[in-house]
Amino acid sequence: RNDSRINYIRQPKNIGAIANFQFVFKISSTKYFMWAADDDTRSRDYLEKNFYFLENNESYVGSTLQTRFQGGHFDPVRMGDASLYHEDFAKRIINFFGTWHANGRFYSLFRRAEIVPWIEKDRNFLGSDWTLITYLASKGKLNRIDTGWVELGTNGISNKTDIFAPFRTNLILWLIPFYHLSLDTWSLMSQAKLSQRTI
Repeated sequence: RNDSRINYIRQPKNIGAIANFQFVFKISSTKYFMWAADDDTRSRDYLEKNFYFLENNESYVGSTLQTRFQGGHFDPVRMGDASLYHEDFAKRIINFFGTWHANGRFYSLFRRAEIVPWIEKDRNFLGSDWTLITYLASKGKLNRIDTGWVELGTNGISNKTDIFAPFRTNLILWLIPFYHLSLDTWSLMSQAKLSQRTI
């Protein structure tokens, strides 16, 4: 009520995290976009630092600050928020899989237009947040700033012991839990060198 820039929408019923992520993106209309979970916090300079970085670095499609879980440490490998800045898109994707554990990059500030083609497809599968980052890495670079911070809550789906259960909807997903991630990655790498596709 006190800030016209804030638009509060409450779903009539709980539609789940993935559907809600898609919903808030589709009703947005800004140049830049970011997701923010209810139990995450950021340093006050988060938006300012990432906004100015993206405004001044056109080859980057997203930017974040150093990330950790509540009570944890800043570790770009464990948190999956290291910069992906190689000029070769295939090397950016390969480097993603070297630092993909917690996928801290998912909560970056992004160029919204770059996400639009990705989100138009069905993304309700295990690892869909990883496919977003690999897709964006195929389009441009991703940045991590070493000052300021993002602190992720520990109650999200990625920290649940039964993370696989909701996605085991058929036999192939029992046998290959990251089946869709594998297909998407193979498709993205189709224009890469054969040696890169078979790493």
